[in-house]
Amino acid sequence: MQVYSFTNTGRQIDAAGNFIRYERETTAAADASVRVRVDGNDFGTWLPGDFVELPEQFRTVEIVPIAGAAGEFRVGSGRFNSSRFLLTGQPTTNIAATVAARSDFTSTAKAATVGSTQLVAANPTRNYLLIQNNDTTGAYISVAFGVAATLANGVRIAAGGFWEWTDSVPKNAANVIGNVANANLVVVEG
Repeated sequence: MQVYSFTNTGRQIDAAGNFIRYERETTAAADASVRVRVDGNDFGTWLPGDFVELPEQFRTVEIVPIAGAAGEFRVGSGRFNSSRFLLTGQPTTNIAATVAARSDFTSTAKAATVGSTQLVAANPTRNYLLIQNNDTTGAYISVAFGVAATLANGVRIAAGGFWEWTDSVPKNAANVIGNVANANLVVVEG
């Protein structure tokens, strides 16, 4: 893995690999987004922290800043994990740094009951969603989108577990139910 800098005019990186990550924006530009092309194929608009691991090797990566950003990309073979970005594992206290470039966000303490209740309302501009079950008593919750939650129809999140969306983020309302009353939750939305 190697880190490549790019300027506000962009850069073509001639390096073979199967992994690309937008490490960071270095100029504090108002818009940190860049367009990425891999071997001539458009991979869309990226923000810091976005990455892709491809099944096949590529030869070139082209970076075109949308509004004059400059920064760094990591390119190479295999996956590179960093504690600076929330890629896998338990949430860290740095969730804000992961999504701050995308939108404002809120962190809200919630409670699940033994009946289906709305956890978050529908939000057509939602770009990020994290639901964490902070309950310490072994309680689990079940989350369903667009329908009432039951213990059987939702996605189960065990005590201490979480569910995070950074791509294909649901825009509709989420409902939750717990197997015990008052399971402690945290919702981060942006």
